[in-house]
Amino acid sequence: RSLKKRLEKEPKGFAMDGKGRSCSLCSRSVYETDGWYDKWGFKCMNCQDAINKKKIPGSLCGDWKNKKYVTDSTLSFKSGLHIQTIRKLIRNGAIKARQIPNGPNLILRKDNPDLLQIIDTETKERSNKDKARS
Repeated sequence: RSLKKRLEKEPKGFAMDGKGRSCSLCSRSVYETDGWYDKWGFKCMNCQDAINKKKIPGSLCGDWKNKKYVTDSTLSFKSGLHIQTIRKLIRNGAIKARQIPNGPNLILRKDNPDLLQIIDTETKERSNKDKARS
């Protein structure tokens, strides 16, 4: 509540102690440094910088259920594909990702409407390669 009131006085946001809070974009804990609080919530300064430079839309903040985007590491975990395989698909352009400098790759659903098909195809190819080796 007091944060919302402070936002009325400082509508562009303000610096705030990390104290172990989680960034609402990359989900990393912020301990030693300050973070930033604005209408999108609390963020680490790295993510705030990416938003300021228009690399990432602020509207992605607080998407804890991955409805708008997923990180490359979360996609790797949920799909069962190795993180390097996901990053190879990004490098090859099969998956479009937005890189937070010194942070994760964000894979936006709106940029990748056929993401599930790409993951499914890659999973099948990996399975076929594994069978061929056996």
